[in-house]
Amino acid sequence: MEKSCLLPSFVDLCCGAGGFSYGFKKAGWQPLLGVDACHKSLQSYARNVCSNTLEIDLLKRNAANEITKKLQGQSLDAIIFGAPCQGFSRAGRRDPKDKRNRVLLACARIAVRLNSRMIVFENVPYLAKKPFSTFLQKTKSIFRKSGYEILQFEMQAGKFRIAQRRMRLFLIAFKSIPKKSVETAIKCLLD
Repeated sequence: MEKSCLLPSFVDLCCGAGGFSYGFKKAGWQPLLGVDACHKSLQSYARNVCSNTLEIDLLKRNAANEITKKLQGQSLDAIIFGAPCQGFSRAGRRDPKDKRNRVLLACARIAVRLNSRMIVFENVPYLAKKPFSTFLQKTKSIFRKSGYEILQFEMQAGKFRIAQRRMRLFLIAFKSIPKKSVETAIKCLLD
């Protein structure tokens, strides 16, 4: 199946109601698929983003295969995801053993299996601090072992018309894209 136009395309893992996808869509990207384990979130996603959805537990072994099957051969430029942050967040339980923390690594593994040119990951900055930094380091390792370069930075969410003042941690993993191009794009966002 071919893309309907020449817009860069993406899949959103842990898509929730579609906030991350909405931002990408407003920036000129084409959403191909929103993936989440929550049926009600996917209903909201479909209304908010007007894209196909797939309800699946990303911790399942066959999740990447199911996503590939749903994409039906469509070309894919990026994977975006904001894995659950409750286990990492200062506002949450801060429990390194929280089952939801494993979704981060599952998303990283699925993203590299889908082999897009770019992966954009967003979460709470506390993920970069102990005792959670091991999750972040493992995520980076998954990306690097698959040939991705990585840039890490933090941004104030409120700068982008989000109705909250909080910092967010971002990783951009990329391959077949000049590093200088990615660095310039990030600099434009942060300025």
